[in-house]
Amino acid sequence: MGLRKGSWARGLLAFGLLVGVAACGPQPDSAPAPAAAPPMIARADLFGEPARQAGQLSPRGDRVAFLAPRDGVANLWVVSVEALEEARPVTDDRGRGVSRFAWAADNATLLYLTDERGDENWRLHAVDSAGGEARTLTPAGARAEILGLSPSDPGGVLVALNQRDASYPDVFRYDLASGERTLVERNLNTASSRGFMRFIADGENRLRIGVKGLPDGGAEVFVRVLESGVWRSLFTVPAEDALASAPLAVEADGRTFLMLDSTGRDRLNLVRVDMESGAKTVLGESARADVIDVWLDPSTNAPEAFAADYLRREWRALDADAQADLEFLGRQLTGDFNVVSRSRDDGRWIVVEEGPTLPTRSYLYERSDRANRRLTLLFRHRPALEGAPLLPMAPVEIEARDGLTLVSYLTLPIGSDANGDGRPEGADAFGDRTPWRALGARFLRL
Repeated sequence: MGLRKGSWARGLLAFGLLVGVAACGPQPDSAPAPAAAPPMIARADLFGEPARQAGQLSPRGDRVAFLAPRDGVANLWVVSVEALEEARPVTDDRGRGVSRFAWAADNATLLYLTDERGDENWRLHAVDSAGGEARTLTPAGARAEILGLSPSDPGGVLVALNQRDASYPDVFRYDLASGERTLVERNLNTASSRGFMRFIADGENRLRIGVKGLPDGGAEVFVRVLESGVWRSLFTVPAEDALASAPLAVEADGRTFLMLDSTGRDRLNLVRVDMESGAKTVLGESARADVIDVWLDPSTNAPEAFAADYLRREWRALDADAQADLEFLGRQLTGDFNVVSRSRDDGRWIVVEEGPTLPTRSYLYERSDRANRRLTLLFRHRPALEGAPLLPMAPVEIEARDGLTLVSYLTLPIGSDANGDGRPEGADAFGDRTPWRALGARFLRL
């Protein structure tokens, strides 16, 4: 950004002091008696391990797996959607805990990753969702990543593993029952051809897209021809776009894939790419911000809705069903929401809601009967924050000296915004300028 760390930190401190001064405003001749101080919020309630988090539906939608502490360590728990109060643990990790997991396509096995030494070498394990001894699938000292889970291969999982080369992982299929692995793609890095940084599999667990890094910081996107197995270069992404642009998923027809792409633009758009020609069709864009999230049909990967985040997250539907879902969730929820998990038949979703004054909550959204949609509280992530004195956050646009707009967020001290309009009392002292514009002008001169 062109600023040294120290000067940036001093600028933020000065800006914080200015906000405090602005919130005070002119003082009346006789100040009212100070209100009682609100109760303090314990740091553990804000920053400690959540009581529950990361809910994921099983493929059939009959159970939910989530992370919760067991004897102080994050472990996997499972609960039936028919008995949400009867959760039980299925792992007993005593080390650094479980941090990532996924349901296997067989609807019975949970796959989870542990970072045993804090070196980001994630080991993959499998455990029966009904309980039992966990099985370690991948070796120590190598980083594993789940690439593909497919109903056409319910007994297997596609895994990227950097055991042979730390920078360029090979791809294996692991058998869930036996732990046997089969090499799918040897990722060679030579003087004449770089290895792949990333792979994307289709719905049949076949590798279809690969991304290679270029010497100038750009990226080259390849597609794999199924008949021959040959990788063919499709297009390159310039260095200025390569960090954010990325393929998302192969669509069911096997001829197109979805991608977030900013090539030739100043914002990320959702695009559909023809795997033969490389031609791109824009499906979703925002005039003010990047596209940051996309709803995909769990069976076909068809795009249904997308979100951009300018002042607040805004969703836009791409079909009538998604529009109805957005309208229903918008009526039921007051905070920003994300869809984090969907059953294979798309009848059940897990929706997470959060906001500045709203502690994060997960809901079970039942939508099989479109005429009788239902939203049920699944769990509260941090129940100790319910009723805590959390403060609202007002989105603010500040015009910089170069004419560009700085998107900012303002939280005012308790008692300084009695009418809840996001402006401190006594804002008229700034004349015809809003307090944040006055503060922004002074801040940018620092």
